[in-house]
Formats: sequence, C-alpha cells, structure tokens
Amino acid sequence: MKKTLLFLIFFLTTFTFSAQNQTDVTYKFGSRPGFFPSSVKTVLIQPNGKILVGGEFVGYQGGETSSSLYRLNNDGSLDHSFNVGNNFGYIYSVVLQPDGKILVAGNFTNYKGTTQNRLIRLNSDGSKDTTFDIGTGFNEGVQAIALQEDGKIIVGGFFNKFKEITQNRLIRLNADGSKDESFDIGTGFDSYVTSIVVQTNGKILVGGEFYKYKGSIHPGLLRLNTDGTRDITFSVENRGFNNNGVTSVVIQPDNKLLVGGYFNTYKGIDQNHLIRLNTDGTKDTTFDIGTGFNNNVNSITLQSDGKILIGGDFTSFKGTIQNHFMRLNSDGSADESLAIGTGFNDAILTAKEIDGNLILGGRFDTFQGINQNYLVGLKNDGTKNRSFSIGTGLNYYVRCMHKQSDEKILIGGDFITYKESLQNHIMRLNPDGNKDNTFEIGDGFDGTVESILQQPDGKIVVGGSFKTYNGISQKSLIRLNSDGSKDNTFEIGNGFDNPIQSLALQSDGKIIAGGFFSTYQGIPQKCLIRLNGDGSKDTTFDVGNAFNNGSVEALSIQEDGKIIVGGNFTTYRGSSQKGLVRLNPDGNKDTSFDIKSGFNSGVQVIALQPDGKIFVGGDFYIFQGYGQFHLVRLNTNGSKDSTFNIGSGVSGTGFSSGIQSIAIQPNGQLIVGGFFTSYNGVTQNHLSRLNSDGSRDTTFNIGAGFNNPVFSVLFQNDGQIMVGGNFTTYQGDNKSAYLVRLQGTYIATPIVPTITPTHVTCAGSNGAATVAVYGGKAPYTYLWSNGAKTTEITGLAAGNYSCTVTDADLATITENFNITTIADTQNPSITAPLNISVNANLGCEATGVALGNPITADNCTVVSVTNDAPIAFPIGNTTVKWTVKDASDNIATATQIVTVIGLDVKVTNNAGILTAAETEATYKWFKCDNGLLIEIPNENKISFTPTKIGSYAVEVTKNGCSVTSTCYEVKTLGTKDFDLENSLKLYPNPSKDFVTIEINSADNAKLKIFDINGHSVLSKELKDGTNTINISHLSVGVYMFEISNETRKTIKKVIKK
Repeated sequence: MKKTLLFLIFFLTTFTFSAQNQTDVTYKFGSRPGFFPSSVKTVLIQPNGKILVGGEFVGYQGGETSSSLYRLNNDGSLDHSFNVGNNFGYIYSVVLQPDGKILVAGNFTNYKGTTQNRLIRLNSDGSKDTTFDIGTGFNEGVQAIALQEDGKIIVGGFFNKFKEITQNRLIRLNADGSKDESFDIGTGFDSYVTSIVVQTNGKILVGGEFYKYKGSIHPGLLRLNTDGTRDITFSVENRGFNNNGVTSVVIQPDNKLLVGGYFNTYKGIDQNHLIRLNTDGTKDTTFDIGTGFNNNVNSITLQSDGKILIGGDFTSFKGTIQNHFMRLNSDGSADESLAIGTGFNDAILTAKEIDGNLILGGRFDTFQGINQNYLVGLKNDGTKNRSFSIGTGLNYYVRCMHKQSDEKILIGGDFITYKESLQNHIMRLNPDGNKDNTFEIGDGFDGTVESILQQPDGKIVVGGSFKTYNGISQKSLIRLNSDGSKDNTFEIGNGFDNPIQSLALQSDGKIIAGGFFSTYQGIPQKCLIRLNGDGSKDTTFDVGNAFNNGSVEALSIQEDGKIIVGGNFTTYRGSSQKGLVRLNPDGNKDTSFDIKSGFNSGVQVIALQPDGKIFVGGDFYIFQGYGQFHLVRLNTNGSKDSTFNIGSGVSGTGFSSGIQSIAIQPNGQLIVGGFFTSYNGVTQNHLSRLNSDGSRDTTFNIGAGFNNPVFSVLFQNDGQIMVGGNFTTYQGDNKSAYLVRLQGTYIATPIVPTITPTHVTCAGSNGAATVAVYGGKAPYTYLWSNGAKTTEITGLAAGNYSCTVTDADLATITENFNITTIADTQNPSITAPLNISVNANLGCEATGVALGNPITADNCTVVSVTNDAPIAFPIGNTTVKWTVKDASDNIATATQIVTVIGLDVKVTNNAGILTAAETEATYKWFKCDNGLLIEIPNENKISFTPTKIGSYAVEVTKNGCSVTSTCYEVKTLGTKDFDLENSLKLYPNPSKDFVTIEINSADNAKLKIFDINGHSVLSKELKDGTNTINISHLSVGVYMFEISNETRKTIKKVIKK
C-alpha cells in the first residue's frame, strides 16, 4: 500500500478535460509480462505457428479474462480469435487433432459456466465441440492425453472414476468421448499416470507414480498392448524405477525410449533422473549421463537433429551448475552450443521447438535474473529470443512518482523489470514517456521504493523497505546523484530498522522521514525523524518516542515551517492524537491545531491548498465521531471545513474504500486515487475528480476505470496525467499495466523564462548563459541575440544580450540580460609536495634533491609556481616555501620540509671495544684531553680498543664530508691479560702436532688461531682444565693463538715445526 505524500500544486498551468476526450490514453507503458499467478504446465505449437499455453495461472499480461488456457501468436501477443471465456480451471495437457480440434485436460470442472469435468474438446476458435461428450467425466484431474491414429484417445491421470464408474487412472475413449470397451485395464493402476506415448505399432507406453498394474508390480513404467493387456516383451522388472517416479517418456525414431522423472535408480542401479531404454526395457548403455541430475527431470523434448532438451527441478548436471534446463547430445553428453548463463530460478515443466527456436514453460519467474513469468522464448543457442515477448511493461506495482524540475518523472515501487530489462524498484522517464537511460541504477534496490523527492540541487532522496542499493547496504533511505549513482556525502550508517513510508523536504535542505521504524543508526527513534543534509540526525528536532504505536505514513510542510504528520498512530507523547498531528519546527505539538477525537483509522495522504486548508485521505471512515468516508478537508485550525461536502456521512456516501493519492489542480479541483470503486454510490473505479466543494466532476469520465487500486497521481506540465498503482488494465485495455498516462486539455499560461548568466571573471575568458522556461506549452524554441538556438550559449564577451522564447502555441517572450566583468579576487589553491628525507651526498650537504610537484588550482588560470629551495640543503631540516600566483596576481603558499641525514658518528662500547656506527668510511680515533683532540697514531679502523681509561672520539669521513663524534668516556678496560702464571699454560712451543692449553677460569674461553697474514685458521671453545689442540694439519710457520673470555684476552705466538 502506498503511503507517500503526493502534494502537487501547479501555479503556472491550468488543466481542463472535455467530456469526450478527457480520459484518452496518451502513452501505453506496456502490458504486465507473462502469466500470473502461477505456472505454465503445457505448451503446444500449432502448424500455423500459434502457441497454446495451459497451466495453473488465471491470466496473461494482466488482461481482463481469467483463464488457464490461452493461445498466443508467434510473437507472444494474445490471439483474440481464441476464446475460452473466464474461470477455466487448471490445464495440464493439450493435444491437437489432425482436424484442428483441440483436446484439453486438467483439473477444471466447468467450461463457460457449464459442468465439464477435467476433459474437453474445443473447436479451433476455443468454443466447445459438442460432438465430444464425456457425460459427468472424471472425478479427479487428468494429467496426460495421447491420440491414436484411429482417432481414439488415451487418457491418464489422478482419477479413479469415469462417469461415476470405477476406472483407475487410465482409459481409452472413442472419438465421440464414449468409453472404448475393447480396452480393458481391469483394476488398473494403484497411483497416478503422468505420461502416455503411443508407439507406431499401436502399443502404449504408460509412465507415472504407480507401483502396480492389475495387482502386479511395475514401478513407474510399463507397456500395454492395444487391448490394455501388459506387453510382456517389455519389462522394467520388479525393481523398475525407485520412487515410482516417471514424469516424461519420449520415443526416438529408432524406437528407443527416453525416460525422465523423480527416480535415482533403475533396477537397483544408480541412474539419476534420466535414462534411455532399449525397446525391451533394458538400459541403453550407449547413452551415458554419468552422475546425471541432482533433481527431477520433468520434461524431455527430442529436437529434429536428434539432440535432447531436458527441463526440470535440477540445478546441476554431472556436478556442474545447470539451472533447470539444458540440451544433451544423442550420447548423453552436454551440448555446449546451448548456454543459458545463470538460467532459471525454478523448474522447467515443458519445452517445445518452433521455427528453430524454443518455447519453455514452467514454475520459473525469472530467466538470467530478468522477470519472465512462467514462459520464455529462446533462440537455439540459449539466448533470449527478442522477437517473442510475453509483455513489455512493468512487472509489478508503482507506489510513488515525483516530477523533477526538468519535467522528468521518477517512478518507484515493487517492480523489478521494465521492457524485459532489469529495473529494480526505480526508474526515470523523460517527459515524452520514454525511459531516461541517463539514469543508471545498476542492480538498484532489493526492496520496495515507497517515497521519492528531488532536492533543488538535483539530488534525489529515496525511502522504502529496501536493505541494499547496487549491492551495498543501505537500509530504507538513500540519496542519489542526478545520474542514479549513490551520493556519498549523505551517510546514514546502518540506517533504519524498518521501512520509510513518506519523505518531505524543508526549505533549509533538511529531510523529514516517516515510517514504521523504531531505531536510526541503532538508537531509538520512533516513526519520525529529521535529518541534516549530510544524513546525521538533527538534534534540534526532538520527537523522541512520541509515536509509541503505529506508523507515520504521510507528511506535508506548511509555508510557516510547521509539519503535518499523518499515519496509523493513536497518541503523540502519551496524549491521544488519532491519525493526524501538526508539529512546530522543533517537534513539539502545535496546540493551535485541534482535531479533537480525530480519525478512527489510518491517514495515508495529505495535500495542502494554497489557502492553507488541508486535504486528508486514508482508510478512515469516521472523523471527530461522525461518518466521513475516506476524505476530508480541514481548516487551518484542524476543524472540519463544512464547505467541502462528500456526503451525509452515512454508509454508502463518500468513497467506498481507502484513498491513497490526492493531486490538486490550480482551479481547486482534485484528482483522487485509491482502493475505492464508487463515490456517493456512482461507480468510480479507483480514480475520480472532485470539484472544490466536494461534488463529483461529471465531465471527468473514466468509463470502466482501473481494475485495481491507484496509488499515485501526478500532473505533467502539459496537462497530461500520470497514474500509477496496482492495476493491470484501464478501461479493459491491458497495454498499460501499473502505469498509464491520460490526456488532459491544456489552457495556455504566460511563458516565464529565467536566464542564468555566467559573468566574465578571468582574464581572457568569456561569459555564458542558460535559460529555463516555465509556463507556456512545451516544446519551446530559443533565439539568442547572437543567433544561437539552444538552451545554453557560451563565448560571450561583456555586454548586453537577449533571448526570445517561443512555445508550441507560437506565443513569444524576450528576456534581456547582460554579461559583466567581475574582478577576480579569489586566491588560487596549492598543496605542497610531501615532506621528504635524503642523505647528504657532498660536503655534508644534499644537492640535486627532487622535491616533487605541488597540486595547484585556480578559478581562472595559474601563471606561476615557485619555491625558495636552496641549491644545497644542509644537514637537518629545511623549510621550503612554495608560492602559486594566478593571472590577477592572487597568491597562495604552502610549505614542505626537507630533512638531510648526515653521517652517523655514534660510538658504541662492546667489552672495551669502541665502534663507530657509520660504515664504509675512513676513520681517525682521538684522545680527548681538556678540550683538545689528540690523534692516536695508526688507529684508523672502524673499531678501536683503548688501553687506558679516558675519553675518546672518532672522526668519520665519507663522500667529502667529515664529522667528529662527541667524546666517549671509557671507565673500564676490557683487555686485561690473563695471569700466565696462575690461570693459563700453553706448551710445547715450538710444537709439531699438538699444543696443550691448561686454563683455570670460571668464564667461557675461546681460542682463535691466526696465520702470519692475519687469516683465521682455527676456532674452538676451551674448557676449564686441559685442552689438546691438533695443529698437525697446519703448515710450518708462525701462528698467533688468541685466547679470550667475555672480559679478558691474551695473544701468544706459537711456532709450528
């Protein structure tokens, strides 16, 4: 049900309607696509290309007829020459006789009001063939029909009686409908027959959900002789098909049988839902489907090239996704030449070939994500056959409409497709009724759009019951840019917990939203909220949990900023307030507006007159204790306006049911749409126009009107009326489902052009101008004083200009304007490059530093960008100032920090060894002596071992830069020798093969042996006590034995003999 505000007052255009032409349709938006509300069970292609479609539906393309059998032309349009009337029950099987007559079977019990139980034969125009008489017919549904060459008819199904006589699930009839007594099935089948096929030799294959025939076990399938006896040359054995589930049987030209169904074994062996049998019932092993299907096969169709169409409940074949339909080669392999992409969302029940293309019916309502209610035409490769259309209009309700300032029209509702393309819940139309393809919504909304409004800046606010937009979480409210993209400057976080029903925009840009919600961004907020322009809650508007029950469904803002709120509530802030309240701008109740006991039921729509009086419509039928059927006009203080009279208030007066939409004309008349079917006892199917005193405007004649409720009414600038709702027909025509445009008569009003100039502000630049037109009659033509003929001109120097506008009635008006030169005082903008760090590279400075480029902008032209960077940067931080200047000498500055990293002259002490931090440099070590640095001879390595306690420094030179460290104080030496007499013994020396080292130390000791060139030749740990060192492998010569622990070391010279 639509709950949104529809307040439309046109101040420049007047509309009237003549008694003859006022309701002509000026734009048909297409019929509702497909069948409704349920599945297609059977499809039959006639030799002339027409298509019979039967099933469990009750209508096609939203038409007025209610039937489960239709005939379509080969383009999908309805064949009106075939008429079976209304209320024809469910159809399961259709067979065409050679004479053009049509056998129809199903679960119906009447035809055009006359009893006809489950089987009928029709003439080619849909009338009953009275030469076919089945008397009282069948007691339960007929599922399958097969026609013999001799004209006899085999019938199978759910029934167990024919003409009140027991006949279990199968019978053969003569061509006149009488029972063929020569066909005897005895006790028949114990359960349903779903498929019958007659072989060329007259034998009859019967498939179904049965387990027994004449008391003998035959699970799912058997073959009968022409007299009804079982053909013993064909056997599925006692095990047959498990689940007794055969749904489809097809005979190939070579007499082999394709069998599909619920089964997943045959004769106890795995066989998932499809099999090919030899003529004797044995499995044909040349037909290999591997692991087969994961669910039922419902339909098998043999194409002329021998390939096999398979439809069903399955979603995979051989473990690969295959949603409900595929084609197999004759050996059982998948035919990759047919590709259906994401396929269908539910089962295929029937498939037929027509002129090289395919017609598929079933329980599905989408194909590849696009609405396709239960029937679709495909090309032989699986792509959509665009020449076959089941309806090009909207597929579901229109809930709301909003006219933009450029006269384009936003449409919102429950629909998900338009013209067989995805259009999830919102679209925009051009003024001529065609879809505006510049409004791109991608995947759109996942739920209903209930309310739409446009801001003056062109952005679009949308509310409803959706949870996502374009796949991104967006709960119940969003703001879009004018192209349909999400406006990321409007952020609602996790949004609302329940739907938004109504929106209103304040003059300051704040947005009021009403609905069923109880929280916003996880914080309690009952039914009503005001948001700032960025989506944050406006805390100056405090209603708290004022609406503690019900919902807010209608909003309107008065010129004084007061807010009228309608809905299904009964209290406001704990006080009785039934259905309607007026609030001050801060959210407090306006006590000067008193509706006393109020409304007995919901308010769905509010509309304001220019004089401040208020129309209120909804489900209510009592106001202030008196009868008031669904519409009232209130004075500005909340009292009933008695000058607007819709009847005496007794039952049968006013509107017969609820009002959903009100649109006010400038002359005070109003068009009302809703659930009603009469006004003051006169038929008015869902739309009516009233005079300003409440009387019905008898010049507004909609004839049969709409077949279902109207939810939204909108006037176009040219006087035409857009009507949206739940209807599928207008005046019996189904070519505008859910949306239609009606003709109104236009009375000329003055043309009002508004010119917006762009003045010259920049040196060397030009001005421009645009024109917007209100009033008059579209389309308009334009002639500028420079000869241009568009709505926008550019390249204008300072001076005087004019624009002449001519409307469709050839009325003209000229508007003068001037372009002036305005001094440019706006500073440019600049963002400096990022701060950087570099190493010194020459003489303790950094040269050739790449600073990067700043980002600059100006409303006119940037003429220079400079900086004060030095050629060489010293060690440390240097601030670089960047300056940008435009053509008018306006400047802006920004700074950048350049950090030059010098040499690292930190000194570390490790066990008495001093080491400089900077590597790959040259070094000089100094002793610090009372402020003087005394160079230590021959100490020019990165590390230095002091021999005396004191202070030391190092000079590091690299890349032409020399830096001296601070003095480092050494308080403890780390190189004290072992006590050779008491702690260490080494012998023999000289030695040829072995050296013994005796050590007495609690510390861990290490031995390193170096040759005369300083190369290490051996290293090992020494234990406390006696250690034997093998030097037999060393060459003869002198070696240095370095023995050390964590605090001490000594070096001994050893001669190797």
